[in-house]
Amino acid sequence: MINRMMNTPCAVIRRVDTGEVDRVGDPILEVERTETRCALHPVRRGEHEDGGAETSDTTWRLFLPFGTAIDTGDAIEVEGHIYELTGQPWDAREGVRSLWHVEATVRRTSGPQWLEVGS
Repeated sequence: MINRMMNTPCAVIRRVDTGEVDRVGDPILEVERTETRCALHPVRRGEHEDGGAETSDTTWRLFLPFGTAIDTGDAIEVEGHIYELTGQPWDAREGVRSLWHVEATVRRTSGPQWLEVGS
């Protein structure tokens, strides 16, 4: 059933080491995008005040098609919003041999700092 719900276009975003370094010796990373489809369901939301600025913080459960390559250092873009993975994604199973989909917990804050250099 969850496979029918995974109809929202999305992209897995991965920062990949190019093997080169910048002028101060830090690795140069490039962003790699893999288009797929997903379902995203809210788990928890909250707002925090930090130095007078209000920050929104939401946790979501992400569902991806079985076999989607995604790992803890990755992020997902859905409808223009960036969500960071929190914890290790897992293969959701039914029975001993059946694999249905990949699940992950993702988090979104009020700004897309994930893609900023040095974050």
